[in-house]
Amino acid sequence: MTRPSLGVAAAITASVVVATACSPDPTTDAVSHDNPFASEIEWAIEDGAGEDQIALLSDGELTFAEYDEAVTTSLDCISTLGRTVIDEGIDRSEGYPVRMYSYGASEPPGENEVDPADACLTEHSFYVELAWYSAPQSVAGRAQLFENLKPQIIACLADAGVSAPADATYDEHLNLVVEAYLASGTDCMHEAGITGY
Repeated sequence: MTRPSLGVAAAITASVVVATACSPDPTTDAVSHDNPFASEIEWAIEDGAGEDQIALLSDGELTFAEYDEAVTTSLDCISTLGRTVIDEGIDRSEGYPVRMYSYGASEPPGENEVDPADACLTEHSFYVELAWYSAPQSVAGRAQLFENLKPQIIACLADAGVSAPADATYDEHLNLVVEAYLASGTDCMHEAGITGY
């Protein structure tokens, strides 16, 4: 299994995720909604994630070192299962550092069984990885990369028949990228060299 990159598909489904995250759940009302990672914490609690992972998110801050350590713990856990783990290092092509990895497949789990490797991720890093995507420094990195490549993206949008207002925000540009993709099949972020966003 390989860690997927976020892109047009993620942008298209983001509204569904947000709607789901906003649904009240009486079992997680104790989580402070002032915490920027409140949704990730709620999901982690609901799915039985490890206390160390939840603790990393509880102060509302997440450093690369903390994220990096959580991923390493997951990969070590998967290794102990006898599964082949390929640590592909750190990728910065999305504007911020992301740990890339893959691991060998196993026999399909039985009905109502969980792949032990997936259980390692749930226990140690899955929700930290989600939070790292939305952490302020990650968002800022993606936005800066976008600004650097903005002329190319706007030109691609124009070629796809989509006009971008001069004062459009980063999020508005992402919506236009999705519009262009749905209309023409062209992912203008990918064309500009941004493989995930």
